[in-house]
Amino acid sequence: MCGAPSLSRAPGNRKFITVILIFLSAGKKVFRVQQTLADIRRDGHVYSSPLASNAPNGSSLAAIFGRTIMVRFARVPHWIAVTLDVLKALLTPVIAAIAVYIAYQQYQVNKRKFEFDRYERRIHIYREVRAVLIRVQRDFKPEIAELQNFITATAEADFLFGPEIPAYIDEIVKRGWALRSAHNQYRDMFQPVPPGYDHEKVVSEMHEQETWFTEQIPTGAAKAKFKKYLDVSR
Repeated sequence: MCGAPSLSRAPGNRKFITVILIFLSAGKKVFRVQQTLADIRRDGHVYSSPLASNAPNGSSLAAIFGRTIMVRFARVPHWIAVTLDVLKALLTPVIAAIAVYIAYQQYQVNKRKFEFDRYERRIHIYREVRAVLIRVQRDFKPEIAELQNFITATAEADFLFGPEIPAYIDEIVKRGWALRSAHNQYRDMFQPVPPGYDHEKVVSEMHEQETWFTEQIPTGAAKAKFKKYLDVSR
C-alpha cells in the first residue's frame, strides 16, 4: 500500500504554501511601513513625492510597497524643513521682482527706440533745410518744384520741433518765393521795362534775399537753430 503523498511535495500544496509565505512577507512589510510612518510623525516633517501622495494610505499593498523606500528617505532635519518653507515663501516676491525688472528694461528699450526714431526724423528735416539752402545759392533762382518739394519734405516739423523751427522753414520758403519773384521782375538795360517797374526796388530785394541765403550755412545760422534738438554730446 502506497503511502500518502507528502504535504510539501504535492503541487497544489506547494502553491498554497507559496501564497502563505508571500502573505506573511507582505504583512511584515506593512508592519515596517506603519512603524516608519509612526517614527516620522514623531520625529519631524515628511516630504513625499507626488508619486507617493497619489495613492491614499492603506489603499493597497502595492501602493504601500511602492512608498516604502521613499518614506524611509523622507525624514529631514527640522532646519531644512524651515529653510524650504522660507524659500517657498520668498519665491512669489522674487518672481514679482524679476517681472518688474524685465518690464523696466523693456520700457527703457522702447524709450531709446522712440528717441532714436525721433532723432532720425529730425535729422532728415535738417538735411532738407541744408539741401534747399545750397540749391538756392547755386544760382539764386529757386524753382517752383524745388520749393514745393521742400514744403512737403518738412511738413512734419510742427510735430518734431519747437515753434522756432517751423517758423524758420516758413521764412526759407517766403524768402525763396521773394527771390524768385525779384529775379522774374528784373530787367537790365537791354530789356523792355514794364509799366510801374522800379529797378532800384527789385535790385534791393534781390540783394537782400541773396545775402540772407548766403549767410545761413557759412555763419552757422541754420545749425544753431537745430543744435539743441540734434546735439547728442550732452
